[in-house]
Amino acid sequence: MDILSILLDSVLGLNLSPRMMVFAVVLFIAIYYIIKAILWFSNRLRDMYERCEAVNKKPSLKNFFTLPEFYDVVTTSQRGTEGERELISVMIESGIKSTAIYHDLLVPQPNGATSQVDIVVMTKVGLVVVEVKDHGGLIYGNGKQSRWTSVYNPSAKYQFYNPFMQNETHIRVLKQQLGSTIPMYSLVVFTRAKIKDVSLIPSESYLATKDGFMQALKTIEQSHQVYNYGDAWSIATKLKQMSDNGGKQDLQSRHVERVIDYTGENRVFR
Repeated sequence: MDILSILLDSVLGLNLSPRMMVFAVVLFIAIYYIIKAILWFSNRLRDMYERCEAVNKKPSLKNFFTLPEFYDVVTTSQRGTEGERELISVMIESGIKSTAIYHDLLVPQPNGATSQVDIVVMTKVGLVVVEVKDHGGLIYGNGKQSRWTSVYNPSAKYQFYNPFMQNETHIRVLKQQLGSTIPMYSLVVFTRAKIKDVSLIPSESYLATKDGFMQALKTIEQSHQVYNYGDAWSIATKLKQMSDNGGKQDLQSRHVERVIDYTGENRVFR
């Protein structure tokens, strides 16, 4: 029984005339909703101040009605997928510094092509390279299979490239740019799907759902030795440049064109 029901029962228990009864009921309902509005306003105000502080924005009327996203301090709503931005928000809310998170990186390859990396987190034990998958269903696969399967129902199945193999390429090109001695850990995260049957996960690789994402990061940090980056500023600067490149429309368009040409989609006529 909620507060409104209790108030109404109390009013109905009073010996009042019909007119006074109606007035009392209307009054109590009005008081109830006024209290709810005050509580909503108070909670909204608190949320606005917390989020503005997290993303280095000033509290304002605009930010009151449209709360800033935690990911705003790292990226924008136009970049990456919704799942990627959700994971960034989770990290910011959990206390990871925005300067340690790099999103939507375009990493140059020796042949002139580029690799697109979803998220890189600079931790005390090395770089965690995150491959994010937003599709749903039940996930089946193993680390040695080139194709994994997402099952939505018995008649709806979707196959996709092994995300660990995909991320292995990302790590290889990152090492080419940043140095082969930097420890890098592969973390694949499914933000919408359930992990049903996945085996033979490669060494130094981790698999998580959105709910298990922070625990995976924590496990990586707890199970490895602290790494001395040496010139950490230089590494951070290079990561920032790769992330900035991911936001440049001309470079992004060029990357997409190369991917389409590689897959041959532009040479298929149906």
